[in-house]
This record gives sequence, C-alpha cells and structure tokens, in this order.
Amino acid sequence: KLAVMQDILRTRPIYALQGPPGTGKTTMVAYLLRQIFEEDPVAQVIITAQAHSAVDVLRAKVQEDAFGDVDSSKQPLAVRLGRRQVDQDLLEGSVESEATRILRTCIQQLRAISSMTDIQEAWLVEAENMLNDIATRSSQDYVSEFVELVKRGANITYCTTSAGDLEELARSTQSYDWSIIEEAGKCHGFDLALPMQAGHRWVLIGDQDQLPPYRMDDYKVAIDKLDEVVGALQELPDKGSNLLDIDW
Repeated sequence: KLAVMQDILRTRPIYALQGPPGTGKTTMVAYLLRQIFEEDPVAQVIITAQAHSAVDVLRAKVQEDAFGDVDSSKQPLAVRLGRRQVDQDLLEGSVESEATRILRTCIQQLRAISSMTDIQEAWLVEAENMLNDIATRSSQDYVSEFVELVKRGANITYCTTSAGDLEELARSTQSYDWSIIEEAGKCHGFDLALPMQAGHRWVLIGDQDQLPPYRMDDYKVAIDKLDEVVGALQELPDKGSNLLDIDW
C-alpha cells in the first residue's frame, strides 16, 4: 500500500487502482488523504461514488483511520453534499452543520477575550445572528453567502457522482486539486464526467471484475435509438418532458 501511495503521488494526471473486495483500498485512500494534506494543508479534494453508502463508508474511514488522532481544530474541513434533510435537525457533516460548528467555535473564542475590540464585538453579534438564522432556516443573503463560502472552501467534499451540487460546481469556476472516485468500475461514463471535470488529478478506485455499471445494455440501446427515446420522453405526462434537455 505504501508503494501504491508513492505511485499515486508521482503519477499525473490519472491513476487507476484495481483490487478485489477486502484488500484495503478504502483504508489506503484514507491514508493517502492524510499524506496529501501533510504536504499541502490547503489542498482541496472531491471524493465521489455512485452510491450514497459507498460515499458514507469512505467518509467514515477517513475520519476514523486518517484523522482520528488529529485534534479537531487541525483536521481538514470536510463537507458532505447531496444527503436529503428528513427532519429539522442538521445532517452531520452537511455544509450547514459545518458552518454552524465554525460559528460556534468563533463565538466561544470571542467570548473568551477579556477586552474585545469594536470589530470583535461586531463580529460576535454577527456570528450569533448567523448561527440563529441557520438554525431557523433563514434565507438571508449573508447567511447563504457564508454557507456557500464554507462549501467552496472545504478541503474535502464528499458527494455522489450524480449529486445536483456537483452539477452546480461544474457550472461554476470551482475546481479541485484531486478528484477521487470510489467504486469506479460500477460507474457509467457519464457518472465519471462531472467528478473528473472538477479535478486536476484523478484517482479511480474499483474492480472491473465486480458488478458492472447498472443496465449498461439498456443505455447502449437508448443511445442507438436516441430519436425514439427523445420522442417518448417528450410525451411524458404531468410535465415530465421538462426533465429533458432537448439541446443536449
């Protein structure tokens, strides 16, 4: 694994890592991230997989194995995109929850100052207001801007290959030093397009001898009969045709 990590770090721009289940690919990637951030503390890495479960497993591995012994204040800022909100509580690892954590830390540190300057007092008030607005789902512009700043400034971004947030990043000027794709052998080509476009260096992890991309033959037939498919999609009821990008 050390030899593979050395290979990855000196190979540009793309590295494909193949290995059967249970060989420790995910654990190796966790330590690769630690090595990346030891060399470049301000690096930005996007980590994707086709399934939410694979993203969550890798996220847990990175937190426990790579940075479990690192003080929380010195850990890379990591955010998880694409998980749906099911209740009023902020999802662990979401951009909003990380923004909340940052604000609480700032408030705690400001309150510990015995004699604050005018600027520090003003920032304390603003931080408390933002914290409250995030908790109440406020749509204030300055709150949205702060949350967006946290998302764009994150060292590690986790999401699925088809996440809407990833499409938004692709349309913007956001780019990453590394793009790591877990279970790449299960992905269709268009699943790889967005995460690869987002990064300057790519690591594809998977096993081509395991499950192939889902319904690959159906996608091939759809492309071969594209005009018929487009016609059928345009006839979908209940404004279903709005899902179709005709120009594309």
